[in-house]
Amino acid sequence: MLVLGGLISLANWLALYQTHRTRRSHSTVPLLGAALLGAGMWLLPRTRPYAWIAVFLDRGTLVLFLALPRLADEVWSTSRFNLLKEYVGQRGIKTVYLRLFRKGVFTLKQRFQRPRGEGGIIQTSSKGKWRRDGNRLILELGSESAVFEALPSMGREALQQSAGFPRYESHDELSLGGMSLTVRQRRTA
Repeated sequence: MLVLGGLISLANWLALYQTHRTRRSHSTVPLLGAALLGAGMWLLPRTRPYAWIAVFLDRGTLVLFLALPRLADEVWSTSRFNLLKEYVGQRGIKTVYLRLFRKGVFTLKQRFQRPRGEGGIIQTSSKGKWRRDGNRLILELGSESAVFEALPSMGREALQQSAGFPRYESHDELSLGGMSLTVRQRRTA
């Protein structure tokens, strides 16, 4: 167990070197190296008191533990308990889901129902910040922003994009221009 755990841990550290050397990300295997290394250390009476060090010897496990608070925050911020409104729109093979969460977090998911055998995007999803400015909804994805205007003529609350994200608008399939998004779910804030 010690040897196998040590080899996996070594490979995880080599992935860091490869990432630095090639400027391309190389994945690690979390938990496995630390579990095997720790179990091997636990089986030997002389190393048993130090078995907990295996977590720090395996880069994959160490990175996972350091990322857990951020992952937990992301899962909580986009959980259904924090959902305020969900807007849905459909045009052709594309369905768009815009979900607004507490603390100004939004998710934008686009799904494409393509015929069997047809190539192309099936789904894309983004997460960013939102805010209201009068009857306008402003979405921010990094340095890009999109503006949605309320549509007063619809029976249900609806939005339509007046200015889009450049990365979406430069791709015909991802563009939200001209699509109406109607509220499907509402929860009081």
